[in-house]
Amino acid sequence: MTKEPLKACMVCGNFTVRPVGWDVCRVCFWEDDGVIEPDRHSASNHMTVAEGREAFARYGAVEERFASKVRPPRKRERPENQPSPT
Repeated sequence: MTKEPLKACMVCGNFTVRPVGWDVCRVCFWEDDGVIEPDRHSASNHMTVAEGREAFARYGAVEERFASKVRPPRKRERPENQPSPT
């Protein structure tokens, strides 16, 4: 059984999100609800992607209250460790 490759989180950029359905990034706690436009409001996250990115830069999570629930990205999840598209 092969695992599906993960996709990049819209907020932190780490490859932590399953490509199908809702998923929560374990690195920043963004709930992937399909919103990809930086200035579009995400109903699931109660903010825009841009606001989530600002909060992640400030708190290490999309909200300060989630900072204790997140973890650092694993080496294989970091963007620089992803295979180049062919």
